[in-house]
Amino acid sequence: MKRKIFSFIIFLLLPLMFVAQIRADYILPYPSYMPGHKLYRLSRIIDDLKGWWYWGNIGKTKYHMALSDKYLVEAKTLFEYKQYILALDALYRSNIEFSKIKIILTVALRDKINISQVEARVYENALVQRVIIKRLEQQLPAEFTWNEEKKNAVVLPVFQLLEEAYHLRLLSTN
Repeated sequence: MKRKIFSFIIFLLLPLMFVAQIRADYILPYPSYMPGHKLYRLSRIIDDLKGWWYWGNIGKTKYHMALSDKYLVEAKTLFEYKQYILALDALYRSNIEFSKIKIILTVALRDKINISQVEARVYENALVQRVIIKRLEQQLPAEFTWNEEKKNAVVLPVFQLLEEAYHLRLLSTN
């Protein structure tokens, strides 16, 4: 009987010994309040106020990564709903936040602060964001003519702005 129990336990535990370590990829957040929602402006104000809470290289980097992710997801969602002007504005804000990460990391390296783990996280973040941007480039038109009521039509260079966003994230990981 003991032998049967022992072999049963071994039979259950043996596969667990050979399971490779599972590592979750960097996951972008679920979209928050979107333009047009009553709390959207309040959300943007709170995002700005949160910046005062984070200090130091690591904290500021995480803060700007979170905002960059948030605005990229916002842009992606708005592109899906063909709200190109709002989407490009969100993409622009995401680019600004991501460029601040590069500045913070440069200052940290200059000050000889060990930020290797943060750099790895930023690299992973940039990789995920580049994949999203490339998917958007494949799905969206190169240019879009935005016709707003009682105003002149505006040609939006969607592809050009997506390429700039891609290259910003490409340069920030080197």
